[in-house]
Amino acid sequence: MWVNHHRVMEYFADYDSRLLFLHMVWLLTMASIPFTTELVANPDYYKHGGTAIYVAVLLVSSICLHLIGQRGRRHHALLHDTDEVKAWLAGPYTWTTVGVLALILVIVLVFPNLGAWPMLLLFVDGFIENWVVKRRAARTSG
Repeated sequence: MWVNHHRVMEYFADYDSRLLFLHMVWLLTMASIPFTTELVANPDYYKHGGTAIYVAVLLVSSICLHLIGQRGRRHHALLHDTDEVKAWLAGPYTWTTVGVLALILVIVLVFPNLGAWPMLLLFVDGFIENWVVKRRAARTSG
């Protein structure tokens, strides 16, 4: 999460109030990770929705990070004027991680006895993202 945040934020040269708000919410989710991790690790809370709270925090974190990136993509004045930034802007931008986390949240809410096992679905995130990017490319070229 920190690496992704660093990757996105290094493209920014400036900020506005919306970017600052999204960044603060993202930082709040990061500060709550140790607490929510304890909910998953503690058997008393684990059985009573601790995993759902943990996944919800990860989902909010992912949404914030994507909205931060989207803010830069829509407001180029906030970004550095470098070739690296231009390559980032030209590249694909998908919400697959958010979608996978949302699916995991639904699963752990509907089937709480599964515990944290649905988190393994995050391993397929990269494959789904590659598939989405290839489909978009095929649609635009065909």
